[in-house]
Amino acid sequence: MRFLRKYWSIILILALALFLRLYNIAGTMTFLEDEGRDMLIVKRMLDTKRPVLIGPQTSTGNMYLGPLYYYIIIIPLVLAKMNPVGPAIFIALTGVATVWLVYLLAKRWFGKTPALVSSLMYAIFPMIVLFTRNSWNPNLAPFITALILLVLDTLIVNKLHQSKKHWLALGLLVGLLVQLHYMALIFVGFLGLLVLITYFRSWRKLIPGVFFSFLGFVIMLSPFILFELRNDFVNMHAIEKLLVANDNHTIRYSLPFWLYRDKVISISHILFGNILSRSFFETDLLKNILSAIFSFLSIATTILLAKSKRFAPPILMIIFLLFGSIIGLGIYQENIHPHYLSFLFPLVPLVFAASFATKHLRYFAYAFAAFVIFWITPTTYSYINSGPTLQSEKAINITTYINKEMDGQPYNLVSSSHTNTTPYQYHAFISPNPPSNIMESDVFLICQDQPCTDNDIYNKQIFLTGPAHPTLINYIGHPLATYVIEDRTIISSDHVSMGVWVAHLKLVTPN
Repeated sequence: MRFLRKYWSIILILALALFLRLYNIAGTMTFLEDEGRDMLIVKRMLDTKRPVLIGPQTSTGNMYLGPLYYYIIIIPLVLAKMNPVGPAIFIALTGVATVWLVYLLAKRWFGKTPALVSSLMYAIFPMIVLFTRNSWNPNLAPFITALILLVLDTLIVNKLHQSKKHWLALGLLVGLLVQLHYMALIFVGFLGLLVLITYFRSWRKLIPGVFFSFLGFVIMLSPFILFELRNDFVNMHAIEKLLVANDNHTIRYSLPFWLYRDKVISISHILFGNILSRSFFETDLLKNILSAIFSFLSIATTILLAKSKRFAPPILMIIFLLFGSIIGLGIYQENIHPHYLSFLFPLVPLVFAASFATKHLRYFAYAFAAFVIFWITPTTYSYINSGPTLQSEKAINITTYINKEMDGQPYNLVSSSHTNTTPYQYHAFISPNPPSNIMESDVFLICQDQPCTDNDIYNKQIFLTGPAHPTLINYIGHPLATYVIEDRTIISSDHVSMGVWVAHLKLVTPN
């Protein structure tokens, strides 16, 4: 009872965070191409008893991340009896844990009231809530960043460099973070620079810590390193090619100042504006205004607290990592989506917490926070109260239909060009009668959002779709064939479930 009386406020905030992340999660979680691919890879590892050594392919640079996220979601998926909701619940729980870590860090650095308000904001930010309601590798990044900040509380804020376990933990966490999204490399770069600046005058004391951090980093990246050793460092060459930027414009080191400035401002709007506003699907003037106010609040707070013995170390660290990463990303000239920046999410509420601790700015900061909470709450409510998408359930229904039609007989599974393939592949391969990877006479064509057209049905390249990941060559449900000469007859073409049509085709070899 004493515990409840003492901690009732943060318990309520955590309960709210838990509710917002778990309510109707099975019906509303995203389960599309990336999510289906991840589940298929876990299924493949369980079947073969062999780990994969590379993770998902990056959107830029033709390279792959490390595989650690796949290892992490094995247990949640198995506990959920192979239902994709298991990893989604796991991510939701890490989101709640991140709320608690924001509270813990803010309380240590800036006091209880700033900690409560900032953790409440993080608990209800619409974009944060949405990103923690489905399983995806970038969605784990905020939790890992929060853990890194907890380690930095010892190593940077309190300068306890003797703690070998903290240096090792830092290396382990950084090794995991860079496998969740390649954009986190810029954060890691500024983190390394922060360590060097902090221990510049006593760099010899840093040597044991750097060794343990490097050890932890290598341990976490060991599967990826093994893959590189086996494959002539193909990913390292791709990273080098991207960074050197000789034959592409993804990264540009010599930019006109106005172009670089505009890119940095754009990234700050993407991060701050989307977190503090209602919708991240569109840009509006208010979103940019909120972003500008937050940037002003960050600068003013840093100036006001820079000379404080208590507050200066944490706020300088937060601002350096947050704005350093944003400024560093100015050289990246491709589109940046909000989830690219998920590793920076926990730093935003901590800036609010710091501003609440200032003497001259706190009332403005609290007023700004109150407006943001008032503004975003309806959107958060609408996210969890929206109708179910049932994306996983839809794929289950398709698999059930096909299994009933075939009654244990072999078949191939294909999809039209506008259909998310892997969700149907995953549920088909965990069903009692998975599809065959050799050519069968019975083929089921899945068409999403519209009936199967003649172009879909009579497409001579019906088996052209390859694996969603190099390790899934045996989990595509049809042979690898670029061209099919067989004629086909239509057994049926029905609407089966929630905007998904299935055409049952019979392949016939021409005389």
